[in-house]
Amino acid sequence: MQKRKKQNYISNFWNGNESLGTSFWVVYFIGGTILSLPAFVLPETSSAIFIFVPLQFIYLIWAMVGTWRSASKFKPKKNQWAWGTIAQVYIVLSVLRMLIRLATTLN
Repeated sequence: MQKRKKQNYISNFWNGNESLGTSFWVVYFIGGTILSLPAFVLPETSSAIFIFVPLQFIYLIWAMVGTWRSASKFKPKKNQWAWGTIAQVYIVLSVLRMLIRLATTLN
C-alpha cells in the first residue's frame, strides 16, 4: 500500500497535479537545495560523485517538469500575481544558469 502511494505521488507530481506552492517551494526549491549540498562536500575525484550527479540530474528534471506543469495549471484569482508565470520564469533562469555553468566548466 505504501509503495502505491509513493508511485501515485511521483506520477501526480510529474503530471502537475500538486499545488504550485508545494511543487515550487517544497519539491523544487527546498528539495533541490538539499540535494545539491553534497556537491559542495564531495571531492570531484570521489567515486560517489558518479552516483550522485545522475541522481541529482534525474531529480531536478522531475522537479522542474512537475513544477512547470503545476504552474501551467495555476489560475490566479482577480488582482493576484501570476505566480505560475513567475515560477516558470524562475525555472527558465535556473536552466540557463546551469547551462552557463556547464559551458564554463567544460572550457
